[in-house]
This record gives sequence, structure tokens and C-alpha cells, in this order.
Amino acid sequence: MQIAQPALLGIVSFALSFSLAPFFVKLCNKLNILDKVNHRSSHTETTPRGGGLLIVLIFYVVLGCSLLFSRAPLNAFEYALLLSGLPIAVLGFIDDRFSIKPKIRFTLQLCATAIPLFIYQRHNLNAYGIFSTIILILAWTWFLNLYNFMDGTDGYASMEGITIAIGIMVITSLFFNEMLILIGALLGFLRVNHPKAKLFLGDIGSTFLGYMLGGYLIYAFLQTPSNGMILLSITLLFSFDGTYTLIKRIIKGHKPWEAHREHWYQRLVILGFSHKQVLLWGTLINVFTLIWVTMIIFLFRNKSFEIYLPIFVPYLLTALFVKHLESIQKTQYT
Repeated sequence: MQIAQPALLGIVSFALSFSLAPFFVKLCNKLNILDKVNHRSSHTETTPRGGGLLIVLIFYVVLGCSLLFSRAPLNAFEYALLLSGLPIAVLGFIDDRFSIKPKIRFTLQLCATAIPLFIYQRHNLNAYGIFSTIILILAWTWFLNLYNFMDGTDGYASMEGITIAIGIMVITSLFFNEMLILIGALLGFLRVNHPKAKLFLGDIGSTFLGYMLGGYLIYAFLQTPSNGMILLSITLLFSFDGTYTLIKRIIKGHKPWEAHREHWYQRLVILGFSHKQVLLWGTLINVFTLIWVTMIIFLFRNKSFEIYLPIFVPYLLTALFVKHLESIQKTQYT
């Protein structure tokens, strides 16, 4: 694949996102799509949300034009992924505006993740069986919701989307067009989403990113199952924190879908760190992860589990650091 065309798509996406972002701040304000401050918030002022609509529009318009002019073929899974991403975006937008009951939202998300996987199973003789497919559906749906849970501080989810997209390209050498379009759109969106944010992604942005990135990760895994651990590694800023926190809350008897402030990044804000500092912290961890992943791919022949252990070190240090500060300040985060 030539890199020139994907790079151009990324540049166009960035230009569109950067130039249109201020308009979407006004639009979401006008539509009264607002994230109001409550006792679970990490922000201190009412801020418009739903800015993910900009990401969705740019992704489909730019990718659609690319497919139209290049006539590049897509397989059945990719068609289903792109088509199912639209109702996920619509569902997220409605949730931003009116709020949807968790059971309805979760059921529709399960359908959206099941369709591409069952289509893949039908078109591939070497596909996994029904039980394994169900596990993948649940994992994908969890990642979708995980992304939504972890979108709580300025620029955090945008930065994670950029990281995962870069990781997918490095690990798989696939989806250059799609990933560079997302990277360009998210970089442009940071104009209004970086600390102090003027616009939030909202559910439409976080669930759409979780769905699309999760889908591309799942497809990459299906193509090369041996890359499973390395694909998981590039999501750890969200998946490790989110999964650990969920399990801890379930053990304590809390409902999984209830809003809270127990993630490490939220606890750092409660401890007095600014959104900019938390964003920098997450970015540094992700840069370290991408560097280590690149080394694993190109330098290490033996890809045993031990070579992945350094990737977990920053997260363990963060957990110890947060617990230490909380014990000193006697801070309560629940």
C-alpha cells in the first residue's frame, strides 16, 4: 500500500476537524446538548457535549469519498462494521440529548457487535465456533462501554483514540486509510477538546470510537490470533484501569452501569492534579507503550509473555502512587 493517499486523507480530516470544531461548539450549545456538573463530574463548569458528531461525519464523508474514487474493495466484515457504526452513533447522539435506559442501550450494542462477527463467521471457513464468537461479541461490547466510561477528563479519550489507531497501523499494517482519517479528525478536534475543553466528545463520540476501534482490533485479532496480547497492550490505559475498577466495584456490590469517580485518572483529578497534567500522564504512558510494542514487533523474536511485563509497570506505579497520596491526604473518591 502506498502511504501517500492515506496521509492525504489524514491531512484532509485534520483540516476539516480543526476548521469546523468551533462551529460544533456553538451547535451543541444551541441544541442544548450540555454536560452539567454533578457530584460525579471531573469538570467544574457546564460544557457542551456531542462533539463526537464531528468525528462521525468526517470519518464517513472522507472514507466514503476515498472508497468512491479509489474503488478499493472491502470485505464483508468491514461493510458490516461501517454500516453498524451508524446506529451506534445515532444511539449515542440520542443518549447525549435525552438519555436511554441502560438495558435498551446494551441490547442494541450487542446487536451491533454481533452482526459483523456472525457475517465474518459465515464468510470464513477458518472462523471461530459459536461459543468463541459470543465471547468476542461480549469483549467488543465491553470495550465499547469501557471507552465511554473512561471519557471523563479533557482530551483523554481523544488521545487514547489516536494511540490505538497508531498502534493498529504499526502492529497490523492494515486500515491505513481508516486509522489516519480517525487520527486526523481527533487531532483537529483537540482544538476544542484539550484542557480546558470547550466541547466534549459525548456518548456519540466515545461509543463510536469504542465501537469502531474495537471492531478493527477484533478483525486484526481474527486475522492473526498470535497478535492478541500485543493488540491488547495498546488499549491498556483504558482496559486495565476500566476492567480493574469494574471488578472492584462489583465485588463491593455496586451496579456496573452506575456513574462513579473510582478510575485512576478521576482519582488523580480529585487529588488536585489538573486535566492537563492527567492528559500528559496518560500520553506519556501511551508513548512508552507504543515504543515498547514497536520494539517487540521489530526486535524481539521470542514473543513470550515476559516481554510484555514492562508495559504494565507504569500502571502499577500509578496505582501505588494514587493510593499513597490518598492515604496521606485522606481523600475519599466514592
